[in-house]
Amino acid sequence: MVKSNLDKTKRAIISLGCSFAGGEGAYDQELLEGLQWSWLGYGKPIVPKIDDETESWLLNKYTELEFDDGVSMNPEWPHRRTINFRKMFYKNSFVNVLAHKYLEGKYTGVNFGMSGKGNRASIKNLHIWPYDWSKLENIIVVYCPSSIERFDMAKDDWKGYSAFTTLYPHPLEGNTPRANLWNGYSRGILSDKNAVLEQIMHFMELKQWCELHNAKLVITPAFDQSYNRSFFEKALFTQHKRNLEYEVTQEPDEEIAGVKQHLTYLIDQWSWDDMFKPSGVETFMDLCLIQEQIPRDQDLFQRFMGHGSPQKWITACSHPSAKAHDLFANLLHRKIKDMKYDIWPSH
Repeated sequence: MVKSNLDKTKRAIISLGCSFAGGEGAYDQELLEGLQWSWLGYGKPIVPKIDDETESWLLNKYTELEFDDGVSMNPEWPHRRTINFRKMFYKNSFVNVLAHKYLEGKYTGVNFGMSGKGNRASIKNLHIWPYDWSKLENIIVVYCPSSIERFDMAKDDWKGYSAFTTLYPHPLEGNTPRANLWNGYSRGILSDKNAVLEQIMHFMELKQWCELHNAKLVITPAFDQSYNRSFFEKALFTQHKRNLEYEVTQEPDEEIAGVKQHLTYLIDQWSWDDMFKPSGVETFMDLCLIQEQIPRDQDLFQRFMGHGSPQKWITACSHPSAKAHDLFANLLHRKIKDMKYDIWPSH
C-alpha cells in the first residue's frame, strides 16, 4: 500500500527514530481517555480493561484493529485475546497525520520509527526497504533521534520488522550471551564520547542519503536532550584511555589537542541548522510536557508509567498521545511551509 501510494504521489514524508516516531501508544484519543488501561511493565504496551461487549464494539468501529496470535499478554485476563493496535499507532503517528491531514494527501507518509531500537536501525531502513527512491520528485525526512546510548547490531533471526537487535547500558543478571553482551557494552565500550561518535557517523550516512536524493531534512530529537553542540564538544574533547581490562580511565584534556581540529570537523558534520525546536523546546517529549505545564526532571518516563499525564498528552506507557502527534505534525507543517520544503519541481 505504501509503495503504491508513493508511486502515485511521487512525494514522501519519511520519519526516522524509535517508538516516538513509530507512534507507539498513539491510541485514538477518545479511546485513551474513555477506557481504563492496564500497564504491563517496562517495554510493554498498555492494554484496555474491557468486557466482551466493549471488545466487540472496538473491533467493529475500528477496522484497523485485529487480534494478535498466541496467548493473552495480560495475566489478569489469561483467556482474553490481545488486540493489536499497531495499525492505529501508524495511523495516528505524526508522519501519517502530516502527510494526510496537513499536506492534504499530496505526500505519502513512510514510517521508519522502530520501537525499542536506536538510530542506526532506523536509518538503515532507507537502504534495506526495497524501494527505488529515485522515482520520487520530493522527499522530506523528519529525523527524531532516540536515546544517544542505544547500539544496534544486525541480527540473524530477522523476520521482516527490524533487522537489528539493540543494546542498552542496563545491567543484566546471569551468564547468558545476552547478559554478557549488554554488560560488556555498558562497562567496556560505552562512554559519552563513544556514543557521540557513533551518532555522528550514523548521521553522516543519513546526510549523504539526503544529498543523493535531494531530500530536505528536519531534526527534532524524540526525548534525549544530548543532541546539541555543547554536549558533543564536551564529550569529544574529553580523552579516554582503557586499560587491559577495558575499564575506562580518563586522561588530561591536554592530550586531545592534537586531534581537536579533526573532532571539530566531525561535530560540524551534524546539520545543526536543520535542528527544529517545536514551540521553542528541544524534543518531542518536551513539547508534550509544556502542554501539561509539567517541568522536565530526571524521572522523565517513570512518573507517567501506568497512569499517563493529567491532560493525556502523554500515555500510560509514557509515549506521546495521538493529540500530541497531531500537534507535532501541525508544527512540522508550519516549518515545512516556512522553509518552502513542500515546493516540488514543476513540469
